[in-house]
Amino acid sequence: MNFSISVVVPVYNVEPYLRRCVDSILSQTYIDFKVILVDDGCQDLSGILCDEYCLNHTNFTVIHKQNGGLSSARNAGIDLSNTKYLIFIDADDMIHSRTLELEKNILEKQKADAVICSLRRFNSADTNSLNKPIMHLGEIKVVSGIEMLEISYQSLYSPNFVSSCGRLYKRKLFKDVRFPVGRLFEDEFTTYKLYYQCSNVVILDLELYYYFINDSGITRNLTLTKRFDEYDSQVERIYYYKNNGCQKLFDLALKCFLESAKWDLKAVNNHEQDFPKYKGARLQKQYVEMLKYARSEKLLSFLDDFDYYALALPKLSVFLRFQWKIIHFFDKMKKRDM
Repeated sequence: MNFSISVVVPVYNVEPYLRRCVDSILSQTYIDFKVILVDDGCQDLSGILCDEYCLNHTNFTVIHKQNGGLSSARNAGIDLSNTKYLIFIDADDMIHSRTLELEKNILEKQKADAVICSLRRFNSADTNSLNKPIMHLGEIKVVSGIEMLEISYQSLYSPNFVSSCGRLYKRKLFKDVRFPVGRLFEDEFTTYKLYYQCSNVVILDLELYYYFINDSGITRNLTLTKRFDEYDSQVERIYYYKNNGCQKLFDLALKCFLESAKWDLKAVNNHEQDFPKYKGARLQKQYVEMLKYARSEKLLSFLDDFDYYALALPKLSVFLRFQWKIIHFFDKMKKRDM
């Protein structure tokens, strides 16, 4: 049977939550979909639950594979999908019963390549408040892929735009795109490449995806060591925009990196946490490189943005501060005489 949507669900040791997630998929008002459950080497009963769903539902498929991480599991699901549309759902999350129906209808009506809905965070005590009847769709905004990327920088790293979950994509966007195996912040390495390809993206102001607040999850236990992957993703994105001639996005990504990385770079310089020294040195090198680009683009000035320079070159910070004071003094004198 040919389906129009592939629902990819990576599964790893989520036995307490898996039924809740899959049952929310089974409750969909739109039924022309197949579910690809990817058992990523589960050590609990999650893999057995996946088999049970496949036995009872002809539109379910399960992949049992050696543990390779979230990116590896999603990639396996992408490779097995052969539908026009694709959506990712993490196995401890849930979706509204009309998610597939509304996202597919809106995507096709607007002739778009992707639909982004709003996310709602919940914990186990909140589940009864989810999946309420939808009285109106809320605001629907249609933008180009480039505009979508520009909007994403208006709110510093809004998970609503970075996350790949709960979005309906045209499968063709993944022809040359996969998630980075072995890296954290896998969405930040990936989603910008998808949006860049889009002619149109629909931003739907409606909570259709429910993100479970898991106290043991990666995003709830971020250390400096884990965040180095995030900065690597930002640098990749900067060079991607530069190589594709996207000047505005290049400038926005530069400023975002310098602003978001400065606090962790300060921690690196002060040795405030334990971390691999080579990763700290790499962040320092990245910061210097991005600062040079920002200066050449006239996004920063030594006089107004001294802190960036002091962070980038900590061994020269005393000399730089002396130099800054001299320049600042003469600048004040010049303004006074004007």
